[in-house]
Amino acid sequence: MRPWRDWLRTYRGHDRGAHYLRDVGRQDITTEVCLDQLPEPDGLRTQGQFLQRWGIDELVEEGRRVWEAAAGRPGLEALRMRSRLREAESLLDPAGLGGFTAAEWRS
Repeated sequence: MRPWRDWLRTYRGHDRGAHYLRDVGRQDITTEVCLDQLPEPDGLRTQGQFLQRWGIDELVEEGRRVWEAAAGRPGLEALRMRSRLREAESLLDPAGLGGFTAAEWRS
């Protein structure tokens, strides 16, 4: 049996975070899920494929349009849309977050 700190982790600022009950709302929590302990999923794909299936490309394109329209005098919304472009790169990177497994079950 593995210690809980091996399969339940927190991250803050790209580094390991504190105990999962400390700094609530100021760090991310991630866990490993033992798929062999769950019913057979209806779909199994990478996180990148999952996000593309559910429309991340359209969200990125919207972010690009908003940023380009306001790039000369960007406001907060334009900066948020520019951030969307960078975040999507990380979420879709097959050598990083985009390579994680996404499992789907239909009810």
